[in-house]
Amino acid sequence: MNGGSWDWSLRVFDHVDVHASDFAASVRFYETVLAPLGIPKLLEADGGACFANLNVVDRRPPTTELHVCFHARSLEAVDAFHRAGVAAGFRSNGEPGHRDYAPGYYAAYLPDPDGNNVEALYRDEGNIGHGMARASTEKLSPVCTANTGAAARRLSSGFLITDTDTADAVNADQLHGFFAGWPVAPSPERPRRACYAEAMPWS
Repeated sequence: MNGGSWDWSLRVFDHVDVHASDFAASVRFYETVLAPLGIPKLLEADGGACFANLNVVDRRPPTTELHVCFHARSLEAVDAFHRAGVAAGFRSNGEPGHRDYAPGYYAAYLPDPDGNNVEALYRDEGNIGHGMARASTEKLSPVCTANTGAAARRLSSGFLITDTDTADAVNADQLHGFFAGWPVAPSPERPRRACYAEAMPWS
């Protein structure tokens, strides 16, 4: 098997833990730079913060010399990732642009407070992974089951999550869904007892 035959829409990692020497500073960093990529802080408790598939943990020794790359849905999202980090006072480790690593490889880099190299990547046209994230959503069945009181149906832009208790609806793209069945906190903008769609954002 090679890169051309691998199904790039498959989910490989469940989660990655990053140990932080300064927990508050690291949480602030990831909150700042991941928000433009549609990755929210889902929870924070007991010395840990969950950013979907990435966990920041208040534990020593800190994680260092790690390179972690986040999927971006567009060139503009990569630009926004880098712009948000620099505006917040974080150092750039590489401005947005196409790289020579592979065709259509559009990326930017920011070190986190412990020096880990954090990348945002959009696989543009010509790249082997272009469009694969969108293709992965075609494989998903409705993510919410009867015991949640919710149902889901596909839209060309992603998933529309509908809660039968409230007859309200939101686009899952706005909810930044990463775990199938992860509950959404109630708010005026979100239907009660709704669910997330699964895995990575689509391009």
